[in-house]
Amino acid sequence: MEIQKSPAAGSATAYFGIEPEKVDLIRKMAAQDATPDELKLFLYQASRTGLDPLARQIYFQKRYNKSRNRFELTIITGIDGYRLVADRTGQYAGNDDPVFDDEEHPRKATVTVYKIIGTVRCPFTASARWDQYYPGDAQGFMWRKMPHLMLGKCAEALALRKAFPAELSGLYIKEEMDQADSEPQGAAPETLPHATVSSDPELYTGTEHQRGVLRQAFVRHGLDNRDKHRVASAMRGKVLASLDQVIEEYLATKAAEGKDQHTA
Repeated sequence: MEIQKSPAAGSATAYFGIEPEKVDLIRKMAAQDATPDELKLFLYQASRTGLDPLARQIYFQKRYNKSRNRFELTIITGIDGYRLVADRTGQYAGNDDPVFDDEEHPRKATVTVYKIIGTVRCPFTASARWDQYYPGDAQGFMWRKMPHLMLGKCAEALALRKAFPAELSGLYIKEEMDQADSEPQGAAPETLPHATVSSDPELYTGTEHQRGVLRQAFVRHGLDNRDKHRVASAMRGKVLASLDQVIEEYLATKAAEGKDQHTA
C-alpha cells in the first residue's frame, strides 16, 4: 500500500487497511510516544500479523538503550498472539509441552512446534536457557515464582519463530524482552526518588526515561486513572526495574479486596 504521508496527530488517512478512526485511536491509546515513522511501522506489523493493538494483542514499546543513549522501538505480543498468527497460516499443527533439563530448578526449556509443509507434519525445535533470559533479581519476581512457565514461553516463541519466520520476524513476546530492561552488572539500580504525580497521572515527575517506562507499563496493564495514581505513589523511592512487580502486587491486592467486598 502506498504511503502518502505520516500518520501524525489529527491524520484522517487509512494505513495498511486500518481505517482512519482506528489509526487515530491507536495513536492516542496504544502508541502515545510514537514518532510518525514508528507509528507507521507499528501499524504495519499490526496489519501484517492481524493482531489488534486496542485488544492488547500487540504492544508498542520504546525501550531505553543505554549504550546508544536513546529510546528504541520494540513491538511486543504475548505467546497467545504468536499462536494466533501461526494458526491463521493454516499450517500450524500444534506443539509439544516444554521439556526441562531439571524439573525442580529448570535451566533450559525445549519446545517442538509442528508445521504442515505439503502433506508432512514437520518439527521445529528450539531451546531457551535461563542465563540468557532471566532479567535479574530486581525484575525477576515472576521468573522466580513460575520459572517453568516463563522459560517455556521463551522456548515456544523461539520455535514458533523458527517455523514461521515470514509471519513472526521482528515481533517478540514480553518474556523474551524482560532481560533487555535489566540493569547491567555493576550498575547502580535506577530509583525514582521524586515519585510525584500531577493532575494527569501520566505526567510523572522524573526523567524522560522514567516517564516513558511508566506510561508504557500503564498501557500494558490497562490501568485506569485511579490505578495510575496509586501505582505511581507506591513506586516512590523504588527501583525502576521493580515496576511490573509493584503493578502485579497492586492488582492482586485490588482483586482480593474486591472479592472480599463481594462476599461480604
